[in-house]
Amino acid sequence: MGEYWFLVNVDKRKRSSSFSNLSTFFFMSLGYKDSITSTLTRYRLRFTKRMRRDFPNKPLKMSTLGNLSKLPMELVRMIFDEIDDIQDLICLILTSHTLFCLGLNRLHQLADLLSATHSWRGDRIVLYGDWSTDDDAPKGLLTEDDLKFLEERGIGWGSIKDRENGYEEENSASEPGLGKYLASRDRDIDMWDQADSADVRRYFHIIDSNNFYAEKPVLLNLSKKLYVVSEAFEKATGRFGLGNALQTRICWTTVYPDSRDPPVCRGAWAGDRFILEDQAYVDRLVNDGEEWTDVTEEIAKELMTYWENREEY
Repeated sequence: MGEYWFLVNVDKRKRSSSFSNLSTFFFMSLGYKDSITSTLTRYRLRFTKRMRRDFPNKPLKMSTLGNLSKLPMELVRMIFDEIDDIQDLICLILTSHTLFCLGLNRLHQLADLLSATHSWRGDRIVLYGDWSTDDDAPKGLLTEDDLKFLEERGIGWGSIKDRENGYEEENSASEPGLGKYLASRDRDIDMWDQADSADVRRYFHIIDSNNFYAEKPVLLNLSKKLYVVSEAFEKATGRFGLGNALQTRICWTTVYPDSRDPPVCRGAWAGDRFILEDQAYVDRLVNDGEEWTDVTEEIAKELMTYWENREEY
């Protein structure tokens, strides 16, 4: 029987469901909207042409807010600051163009807060092979808290895939965490039959999964201050995206002398922290004096070598 692999979040102590045959997983999903990089995105509200029609650029008119118009603007903003349910917030801001503009900042704040819980953005991530042994975790990966967690359960690194005592299985690792959360909440809404069709359309535009993707994304390794540019990577490889680039560096398993495991199985980025952003974000980091290195070409060459020799593994 072949080795099974799991996408593991060490910080949240969660893992995806298993899959076998690393090469198949590597190349069955192309592009960056895949089971790995989709967990690393953040929420952006996209104002498409249709949405600009739905949310016309009108001047703010407090007079349209009924009794709320009697309150000072500062108090109205304080009301928004006290709303901690993103679904309630969306429904409120859809009642008025003025409330929409006033509540937009709070919408992004709540999205960021929820993303910290429901996404894997900035967490330590490993593509974990179940042949890993207890004493063969990536060097420096496990903290004292991680070791204590394993010790309390009487298991080691090689047993984190165990269903009973290991990391919790989370199938949402295959979708943007916050988007999946919002979509699950939609099923609880029983008012759509009575709602205005335009409001329903606006609501679903706000929670659209496309709001989680940058148009020209860049994969950033926060641990090593390295990045991969999707546009250049796809051009260099001809077909592959950032998900494939990440897979090239985060695999980890115990390699035995007689095994035919590909070299990617001891990834130099296994356990590092990652986010997905746009080029403007990287430019701001560099302009602020931070030293970041573009490794797009380097990883593209590694991946193409693996692709060309994939039949050997």
